[in-house]
Amino acid sequence: MPPRRQAVAAESRPAAPTRARTRPPPPQPRHRGVARAQHNDSGGEEIDLSEVGMGDPNDDDESAGVQSNVATRPSTPSVQVAQIPTRNKARKKEAVDVWEFVKEELVRLSSGKQEMKRVCQLCKVVPPDELNVTWQYSENTTTTGLRRHLVTYHRTIYLETCLAKGWTAYAAKLESADGDPVDSGPGRPLVPFTQKGLVDHLLKFIVADDQSIYVVECPEFRELLLFLRETLQDKDIPHGTKIREAILEAWADAFQVLKQELANAPGQVSFTADLWSSKTRYPYLAVTAHWMGRSPETGRLELKSALIAFHRVRGSHNGTRLARIVMNVLDRAAVTVKVNKPFSLH
Repeated sequence: MPPRRQAVAAESRPAAPTRARTRPPPPQPRHRGVARAQHNDSGGEEIDLSEVGMGDPNDDDESAGVQSNVATRPSTPSVQVAQIPTRNKARKKEAVDVWEFVKEELVRLSSGKQEMKRVCQLCKVVPPDELNVTWQYSENTTTTGLRRHLVTYHRTIYLETCLAKGWTAYAAKLESADGDPVDSGPGRPLVPFTQKGLVDHLLKFIVADDQSIYVVECPEFRELLLFLRETLQDKDIPHGTKIREAILEAWADAFQVLKQELANAPGQVSFTADLWSSKTRYPYLAVTAHWMGRSPETGRLELKSALIAFHRVRGSHNGTRLARIVMNVLDRAAVTVKVNKPFSLH
């Protein structure tokens, strides 16, 4: 009977306001990057961030019900670092001409410690007291620097080895000891490098492509030339003043050849002229000579033409002034007496 009285007393006792306990929801599969909301009786929304992963914050809400395929995706096989080819190993394979003569060895320093060095094998056989150059280099020395050592101090044997082993790409960068062109394979032979040849090629490039004379002052352009030839130094590359002088000298030489050819023409010489204004409103005059000359190959007569003047016309453009300018051009070419009467001015 006592239990009955306790039950009645409990039923007659006023109920205290308590929060109803809710049974926790069954465990759900974890979804990467999704925050789940749980509702309570207090009317607010309680956000559980314990399951938020490192997913993309820009994922759409529709992805909340999509299970990640991380669990079913095959794992990426682990790769040992030793299996990955390094950049240095790739370079060693490319610079075969360098590693033919340079080997990595442990060298004992004056302090007694041993250190890995890149050693020139050609210098190694020479008695130390006869060596006046550096022949042991650090591991970080580039193949370009090592190749420069070989070219500077072992040029002949380096070149002979490259030719014997068929490394024409390296041999073509050097001329032979007697200055003859090096055979670079089935293509054209490489012309020996000279300072004058460099200036001539720069001159042709600037004139033919209508480049600025001061393109040679561009640091990137100079770096390009240094890259193309390892033994070239910045002091070997001409500056704008030198290029300007070379252009004027080349013009004077070419004009003398043209004057001689005009003087040897078997007949008279005709001329055409063109006068126009540029976009900047500068007037220009061009005079072209036409004559019959003999072909150097066949010896037969053929029509030839050459530009003998290209000038900016300053001052007035009246007939008297233009006639004086044209006569000066003809006198300079020393062909005034050979001028044919028909003359056109466009």
